[in-house]
Amino acid sequence: MSYGQIVQDVGGLSIPPHDYVGISPSATPSDGTTPQVYTFKNGGASGNTVCTLSIVYDVSLNVVSITKI
Repeated sequence: MSYGQIVQDVGGLSIPPHDYVGISPSATPSDGTTPQVYTFKNGGASGNTVCTLSIVYDVSLNVVSITKI
Protein backbone atom coordinates (compact mmCIF):
# COMPACT_ATOMS: atom_id res chain seq x y z
CA MET A 1 0.00 0.00 0.00
CA SER A 2 1.42 3.37 -0.96
CA TYR A 3 1.32 6.48 1.22
CA GLY A 4 -1.28 8.02 -1.12
CA GLN A 5 -3.58 5.07 -0.56
CA ILE A 6 -3.27 5.41 3.21
CA VAL A 7 -4.21 9.12 3.05
CA GLN A 8 -7.23 8.29 0.90
CA ASP A 9 -8.68 5.99 3.57
CA VAL A 10 -8.08 8.03 6.75
CA GLY A 11 -11.28 9.15 8.43
CA GLY A 12 -13.43 8.52 5.37
CA LEU A 13 -12.23 11.73 3.74
CA SER A 14 -11.81 9.97 0.37
CA ILE A 15 -8.95 12.15 -0.87
CA PRO A 16 -8.22 11.11 -4.48
CA PRO A 17 -4.67 10.39 -5.69
CA HIS A 18 -2.59 13.59 -5.72
CA ASP A 19 1.00 14.74 -6.06
CA TYR A 20 0.81 18.22 -4.54
CA VAL A 21 -0.66 19.79 -1.39
CA GLY A 22 -0.99 23.56 -1.04
CA ILE A 23 -1.56 25.09 2.42
CA SER A 24 -3.04 28.53 2.97
CA PRO A 25 -2.25 30.38 5.10
CA SER A 26 1.12 28.73 5.77
CA ALA A 27 1.06 29.68 9.47
CA THR A 28 -1.66 27.87 11.41
CA PRO A 29 -4.42 30.32 12.44
CA SER A 30 -5.32 29.92 16.11
CA ASP A 31 -8.35 32.16 16.54
CA GLY A 32 -10.96 29.42 16.36
CA THR A 33 -12.67 30.84 13.27
CA THR A 34 -10.12 31.29 10.46
CA PRO A 35 -9.61 28.05 8.52
CA GLN A 36 -6.34 26.70 7.21
CA VAL A 37 -7.12 25.35 3.75
CA TYR A 38 -5.34 22.31 2.28
CA THR A 39 -5.69 22.00 -1.50
CA PHE A 40 -4.80 18.60 -2.98
CA LYS A 41 -3.85 18.65 -6.68
CA ASN A 42 -2.85 16.18 -9.35
CA GLY A 43 -0.31 17.52 -11.84
CA GLY A 44 1.76 19.68 -9.52
CA ALA A 45 1.07 23.16 -8.16
CA SER A 46 -0.74 24.25 -11.32
CA GLY A 47 -2.58 20.95 -11.78
CA ASN A 48 -6.22 20.06 -11.24
CA THR A 49 -7.65 20.33 -7.72
CA VAL A 50 -8.88 16.91 -6.60
CA CYS A 51 -9.91 17.79 -3.04
CA THR A 52 -9.93 20.69 -0.59
CA LEU A 53 -9.99 20.44 3.22
CA SER A 54 -10.70 23.32 5.59
CA ILE A 55 -9.29 22.87 9.11
CA VAL A 56 -10.06 25.21 12.02
CA TYR A 57 -7.87 25.31 15.16
CA ASP A 58 -8.56 26.83 18.57
CA VAL A 59 -6.16 29.10 20.49
CA SER A 60 -4.31 26.02 21.82
CA LEU A 61 -3.91 24.68 18.24
CA ASN A 62 -6.36 21.83 18.83
CA VAL A 63 -8.40 20.88 15.79
CA VAL A 64 -11.94 22.24 16.10
CA SER A 65 -13.30 21.06 12.76
CA ILE A 66 -12.34 19.49 9.45
CA THR A 67 -14.57 20.11 6.45
CA LYS A 68 -14.19 18.63 3.00
CA ILE A 69 -15.09 21.34 0.51
